[in-house]
Amino acid sequence: MDVLSECEVSHEFSGAMVVSIFFLSVFVALLLGDAFLTQTALARTLTRNVRLEREKLEQLAALDADIVNRSMELKSIGLRLNDFARGKATNLGVEHGLLLATSRNKGVV
Repeated sequence: MDVLSECEVSHEFSGAMVVSIFFLSVFVALLLGDAFLTQTALARTLTRNVRLEREKLEQLAALDADIVNRSMELKSIGLRLNDFARGKATNLGVEHGLLLATSRNKGVV
């Protein structure tokens, strides 16, 4: 500080001013970068929850459709087996790995 008071400055900027302006500009750039990264992280976090929720709903809809299809298949098989048990002529065929005959052996209830 004593040197600055003793020496005259022949131009507008001294070395200390240049260094302070440089560090101030670096600080502002870091603040702007931090603000951008924070905004990006918050936006991704908030939209990720919406995206995950949408994917869950799509999976649930697919599972509901599968449940409806399977229940219809079970009802169809149940009706065929009921007809078969009552002795009605029906074509059961091969379904789901089960081979069912259309006629009963004698003595079998």
